[in-house]
Amino acid sequence: MSLKTIGVLMIVVSAVGYGLQPVLGKLAYAEGVSPSALAFGRFAAAMGFFELHYLFLPRGARVERRELLVTVGIGCVFAASAFCYFISLQYLSPMVFSFLYYTYPAMTLLVGFLCFGEKVAPRQMAGCGLVLLGTPFLLGGGEAAADFAGVLWILGCALFIALFFRLQKFLPKGRCELYHAKIMARTMAFLFGVWWLVDGAPLGGGYAGGFWVLVIGLVCTYIALTAAIVGVAKLGANQAALLSGQEPLWTTAFALVVLGTAPAPTQWVGAAIMLAAIFYINRLGPAVRRNGE
Repeated sequence: MSLKTIGVLMIVVSAVGYGLQPVLGKLAYAEGVSPSALAFGRFAAAMGFFELHYLFLPRGARVERRELLVTVGIGCVFAASAFCYFISLQYLSPMVFSFLYYTYPAMTLLVGFLCFGEKVAPRQMAGCGLVLLGTPFLLGGGEAAADFAGVLWILGCALFIALFFRLQKFLPKGRCELYHAKIMARTMAFLFGVWWLVDGAPLGGGYAGGFWVLVIGLVCTYIALTAAIVGVAKLGANQAALLSGQEPLWTTAFALVVLGTAPAPTQWVGAAIMLAAIFYINRLGPAVRRNGE
């Protein structure tokens, strides 16, 4: 099997894992798991898997204090994104949720332009325009009126994840990416543990809810991220980012099969426009890597 084939398979595995998360999150909520308990359980489980994996990796150079602080800081930004993610998931259907989340490539371009002084080409602005064009159709199923709060939360999530990608430029080069993933998982497990304690919500869900939380931590975090890292290494960041645009399609398919959630006709139009925007921007825009999605 060629390295390119392995890379493609890894990106598919990653997209399937990430695409499953909104659907599994809905199943966990249906069992009585609270957003704070789900977020804490997800990253606590993922942290355990990353810690175990890291034990079998060769050690690199000594970790400087600055690298540790930068990694923790970027992990806090991702935690803000994940906080918005799990709040929004209470309000929106998985398909609308997933496609609105994938406005982050457009926001990544805008954050680079507004905050880092990077130039945005006219073709890239056209991709951002496609995102704006597709959004009203995507919300045509009535979710904009009924769940406006969910729309705001998921757009906030996309904005934070765009900032997360931009800030990765400050991570030292040459370090195994799983090291940074491990530190960020620790950071998020701690922060969401505090949220869960302050929230005062019980873990809830019984064995069924706990099972879905564990699956999200294993499949949708540890396996999906590790596969993405391997895929980027084999294919390069640009091609990997382009292929990752299939993720909302997996979410839509899983929602239809598992939850029986069928999009309205106008939402299919919005999904087609947004999907075109996802591939267009990922192809033309800056390459980004996932260290904790």
